[in-house]
Amino acid sequence: KQAAALTQRYRKAAPASEHGGLFHADQVRALLAQPGVEGFRYYHGLDAKGRYRIVLVGVDKEGKDIVKAPNPKAPRGEKGDKAQKKGKGEPQMMLMMSSGSADALLLQEHHPCPPYCSPGSPLF
Repeated sequence: KQAAALTQRYRKAAPASEHGGLFHADQVRALLAQPGVEGFRYYHGLDAKGRYRIVLVGVDKEGKDIVKAPNPKAPRGEKGDKAQKKGKGEPQMMLMMSSGSADALLLQEHHPCPPYCSPGSPLF
C-alpha cells in the first residue's frame, strides 16, 4: 500500500512524465555478477533526443560506483550498441563505461512506462 501511494503521488505531481521502466533480469544479473558488486545505484539521465533514461551502476561494499572492472573477466556488454531485444518496443542497451584500462557494465536503457506498463498493477 505504501509503494502504491508513493507512485500515485508521483503520477499526480508529474502526469506527463515517464512513470517507470523495465530492465530484464538477465541484464540485471550480469550487472550484479561483476566482481565486487554488492548492490546497484540508479541515476536519472536524458539521451541525445531528450528522452528520460535510468542508468544502473554496480556499487561496492563501501557504496562507491563501480565504473572500472577490477579484472578483464568481468561480464561485458556491447559498447553503445544494441545488446539484445526482448519482447516489443525499444531494445535494451548495455553501456560499457570506462574510467581507466578496463570497463564495467552499466545498464542505460529500459522499456519505459508508459507505454510498457503492467496493466492492473497497483503501482501504475
